[in-house]
Amino acid sequence: MLAQLLLPDADHLDLNEVTFANGIVTVAASSSRSSVTCPDCHQPSSREHSHYWRKPVDLPCAGRQMRLHLLVRRFFCDNAMCERKTFAEQFPDIVVPYARRTNRLVAKQRQTGLELGGEAGARALTEMAMPISGDTVLRLVRNAPSKTIPTPRVLEIDDWAWCKGQRYGTILVDLERHRPIDLLSDRSAESVAAWLRAHPGIESCGGPIRLDSFSAIPSSCREPPPAHAATAFRTPLESDSPERNGSACSCRRHPGTDQAAAGHRRNRHIRTGPPPLL
Repeated sequence: MLAQLLLPDADHLDLNEVTFANGIVTVAASSSRSSVTCPDCHQPSSREHSHYWRKPVDLPCAGRQMRLHLLVRRFFCDNAMCERKTFAEQFPDIVVPYARRTNRLVAKQRQTGLELGGEAGARALTEMAMPISGDTVLRLVRNAPSKTIPTPRVLEIDDWAWCKGQRYGTILVDLERHRPIDLLSDRSAESVAAWLRAHPGIESCGGPIRLDSFSAIPSSCREPPPAHAATAFRTPLESDSPERNGSACSCRRHPGTDQAAAGHRRNRHIRTGPPPLL
């Protein structure tokens, strides 16, 4: 019962000792497995070479800091064809290699950082017996694994600035979920077309396309990937050039529509009222 309360993986660890000194609870544990597989040849080995201790910080216990002393064994690889002679057993569900915190402590600190931010999250975690710096909280947030995002049904394409006035890229937004899903390094039609081919299932595509930035994007939107060639794509009409608007956008229109739209674009920037007061 005590092992299930203290150890992060009681099914594969044996509780050896629990001590308390200097305000820190120390839990010593070792693996309960009799053999471990080689990471290269995947053959099991039970011949032990040596051992050492890992001491990652774990979740607090009863308001006290807790440190896990984990016995790690090194084994011989008995496969003569394997280049690896010795290997150490790993605990990926408990602590990743070279880490100083257990996985469950990292998850708790990262979630606090997502909710409160760097410095505020660090103060809250310190009060909960999980001391950490604000910079480390932000680092954990930045290193969070990316979630799998489903292919959007309605996609919007716009530009965003790597360096304002100098370098721009492309941002792709899921209009149904109201969240950005990807960033492209440039604003070329080829990049957008390649992204669309890699993500079949999009039913509608558009965005605030401007002459000075996205003159090439409508062509990629009008060229659906082969996987969903029958998909309907929509593109806002903000260009005076028929080449940029495309024949797909100009079909089934009244002959006088182009002249009316052009007159509206010429007159929409003309100020009719008094100048604004500064």
